[in-house]
Amino acid sequence: MAFLNQFSFLLIGGALLLLLVIYLRRRGPAEGSLMALLALLIGLTFAFIFFRPIETESVPGQTFNDAIGNGDPALLEFQSPFCVACLAAEPIVKQIEYAFAGDLDVIRVNVLEESVEPLLQRYQFQYTPTFIFLDEQGEEIWRMVGVLDPERVRMTLENTQ
Repeated sequence: MAFLNQFSFLLIGGALLLLLVIYLRRRGPAEGSLMALLALLIGLTFAFIFFRPIETESVPGQTFNDAIGNGDPALLEFQSPFCVACLAAEPIVKQIEYAFAGDLDVIRVNVLEESVEPLLQRYQFQYTPTFIFLDEQGEEIWRMVGVLDPERVRMTLENTQ
């Protein structure tokens, strides 16, 4: 485990909290300092709850090859469970997945898995999240990095059918 990773903010926050406790013990607790310490502890707890990585259903390489070019358009999402922008895009991707079920295959690719390295090279992946819309034959129509526009997905689906 590298020292700086997705949980580094917890290590840094915990170290700052410890330093604050040592400082308050030496100086003596002033009015409001215990409340500030409690607020900092609550803030770190909420930060961990909201920003912790989550597991997503990623498609392995072989399944991916079977799903592309099978007659249905596909939306690829190159994502990571540690990517805050990916977590923010998750509700939009789920909304698209449910709205166009049967007409569009939504395929999530976890860029941290070693088995998807050929896919990353094939699609020249650079940033998470990257969304690539593929037609029925598996040819790239467009790509978006960062934010996914559901209206563009809908318009592209209407134009390809």
